[in-house]
Amino acid sequence: MGEEKWIKVASIDELQEHVPKKVSVDGTELMVIVHAGKVFAVKHACPHYGAPLEEGLVHGTTITCPWHNASFDYTNGALLLPPALDGLPVYPTTTEDGAVLVRNEPVTIPPRKKKRAKETVVILGGGAAGNSAAETLRREGYDGRVVMVSRESDLPYDRPNLSKDFLAGKAKPEWIPLRSHVFYQDREIDLLLNHDVVKVEPEERRVLFRDRGALSYDKLCVATGGIPRRSDIPGNNLEGVFLLRSLDDARRIIAWLDDIRSVCIVGAGFIGMEAAAALSTRGMEVHVVAPEPLPLSLTLGETAGRWLLKLHESKNVRFHLGNTVTRFRGNDHVEAVELSSGEKIKTQGVILGLGITPAVDAFSHTALVHHGVVPVNAKMETALPDIYAAGDIAQLRHPVTGELERVEHWAVAERQGQ
Repeated sequence: MGEEKWIKVASIDELQEHVPKKVSVDGTELMVIVHAGKVFAVKHACPHYGAPLEEGLVHGTTITCPWHNASFDYTNGALLLPPALDGLPVYPTTTEDGAVLVRNEPVTIPPRKKKRAKETVVILGGGAAGNSAAETLRREGYDGRVVMVSRESDLPYDRPNLSKDFLAGKAKPEWIPLRSHVFYQDREIDLLLNHDVVKVEPEERRVLFRDRGALSYDKLCVATGGIPRRSDIPGNNLEGVFLLRSLDDARRIIAWLDDIRSVCIVGAGFIGMEAAAALSTRGMEVHVVAPEPLPLSLTLGETAGRWLLKLHESKNVRFHLGNTVTRFRGNDHVEAVELSSGEKIKTQGVILGLGITPAVDAFSHTALVHHGVVPVNAKMETALPDIYAAGDIAQLRHPVTGELERVEHWAVAERQGQ
């Protein structure tokens, strides 16, 4: 930490209420905002992916990121809504003779007082909901044991990026993990990677793993996410037919891309459209097959569907809508895709984007699961005591419509985990 000093960044007359202004303090880029006659200063870049927050939406004391809608309270830097994981550093301000001065060192926020506990909280799942739950427990001062279990070998990572910049080759591999090993160690969050849960025993308060024994818990959060739907289409076992759900899936696809120039994507949902956009930036020949008349029209409406279709076509993505795949053709590896219309698409690779099913097999025998999902209340509590659920498996009532819904969305899963 260097010498603390006050730096003039603007005159008070330059600033308008609720209009952010980007400034520089000793080489650090901040933004200043006036609220109720007082000036506040915070780091200008969103901690998620560095978006310029001064271009975001200000409402009262909240500023919303223009890229991914993370929200912050700029008066104290607090994170209000994901997908960001951290709040904003806050810098002291003052005014003097009509000048706005900002100190060159941020405010030091003391840690929350720890809430002493002897209980063990086990979190099944290292995705958005599971990681968010673990971090929130420590952020709120919980001092008992926290164990996060993942069936994958990688640290918790930014799954939405897999079908976007990572697949496009624009995101470096080191950007993908949400946190480092050191982060979890410093917060005493026990990570159990490569642990496949085979059964949850609520009566014994125990989780059983495949070939790795068992783990007892006092409270349990099930955030096991979803399993990508595999196709039963003939030829789906050929080399070059891929799923895209995990970091390993994305690595395998990227390795395959070195040897091919054409890809067929089956499905025009979020994963399919994102993958199509990413691969088109690589200069590849990209085909999209889906039974719907427009991409994402059932989710976003016809107007958005037509706009997305036009946008992707402008990037040379070729659509085969109103079609289903009847067969993947090839010897050892896929060479063509046959459609219900009789058309045959020559291709060297296939990505299946057919959605997911909730990963509930390990506890489907319990009262947790109803019709393939885990119903929860507004506190994310399940039908069984001391067991919570969040993310893709959780079904709850919409606070406005009262309808039961299950939302497959990264930021929603993070919020539920909190």
